[in-house]
Amino acid sequence: MTIEAPTAPPLLEKPESRIREFCERYFGREEAGRWFSLRASNYKVGKYLIVAALLYDWLVRFVNRDLFYSNSGVLPAGLNVLSVEPWHFSIFYIGTSPFILTTCFLLGLAAYLGLAFGKNTRLFALFSLIFQVSLANRNIYPGFCTDIYSALLIWMMLFPTEGRVPRILVFGYIFQIGLIYTGSGLSKMTPGSEWFNGTAISLIAQYSNITNGLGSILGQLPQSIQLVMCYGVLAMETLALPLLLLRWTRPWMILVLLSFHALTFVTMNLGELPLLMVGALISISTFKVRAQESTEAAVSSTEKPIIALAAWRYPILYGTIGVLLLSLIAADVYNRVFQPVLVKWDYRPKLIQLPVAAYYVSGLARIRQTWSMYSSPLPKTLVWPQVAVTTRSGRQFNLINRQKN
Repeated sequence: MTIEAPTAPPLLEKPESRIREFCERYFGREEAGRWFSLRASNYKVGKYLIVAALLYDWLVRFVNRDLFYSNSGVLPAGLNVLSVEPWHFSIFYIGTSPFILTTCFLLGLAAYLGLAFGKNTRLFALFSLIFQVSLANRNIYPGFCTDIYSALLIWMMLFPTEGRVPRILVFGYIFQIGLIYTGSGLSKMTPGSEWFNGTAISLIAQYSNITNGLGSILGQLPQSIQLVMCYGVLAMETLALPLLLLRWTRPWMILVLLSFHALTFVTMNLGELPLLMVGALISISTFKVRAQESTEAAVSSTEKPIIALAAWRYPILYGTIGVLLLSLIAADVYNRVFQPVLVKWDYRPKLIQLPVAAYYVSGLARIRQTWSMYSSPLPKTLVWPQVAVTTRSGRQFNLINRQKN
């Protein structure tokens, strides 16, 4: 006769433990105690998507390089009135011959490919930034992603080729991505804004040159639904920066923003903008789908799962660079976005005055935080404002979306 020892009743699993298990499975256990970290595999995928957007931008510009950048095109050298920085440059100022123009574009292509597949990605990020700045300073009109490219490439240029990334650079990179959304959201919050009364969606849906047939349906939705959508966009964009900086809300905010860009991709003609922002968001994500623990253990021995946070060899130097860059970005976005919004609300804040040297650095790296897309007042027309040109050969082009009229 055997007597079995009484077994303890099974412990009830708490809901908190299920949530923790879900987060560890799909967001990664390694990030649980870290405020700012980049998963190496996700950052690499995001970088590839950013480079894909750069290559699309390069192809559109290269095919029409004589129209956009030659002296016989729509904007001869020296007449780019929007390049008002105290000091700026462009490699396209070297010469005006077709050979020099083509050579400059091929050098830019090599920089983009090196950024994606090269070993010294920091160096190729620098070359890519020089090429992007040169394109914008030569002719600002083609494309509206130039300032976003420059903003991202500045931080990618500072990331080490291998090893660990300091907190200040990871914070700055995430801060810059979140600032694009929050600046855009705050620029919409002005007196009498169409985003407040719920008419912004219907106005944007009627712009035939940026909204496709599927997007035009949004303008036919009931007014109550459009009002909810307008306030949803305002809340999403305005809260993007703080929710991306908080480690426990960052994955969920990224999911919301990815869904938003998926919607804009199928309803609007925004060029490479959705692809670019999806790449930026994935690069700061910590999503990780785990199949089996055994597979995870086998891979972990050969793959570095995270660009971890630790001090660099020169933490003071790079910390100083990061703080100065963040200061320039904060001052620029205040002067270009926040201060004009406050003025519209009848406040009289002063512009931030920086030392002359800071303006030269901003002009050199083209730090332009102009995040005000679809801000109020929206044009009351059937098309989004365009820069229509006609060449001597009779070609008609809209420089804003770089499409033929």
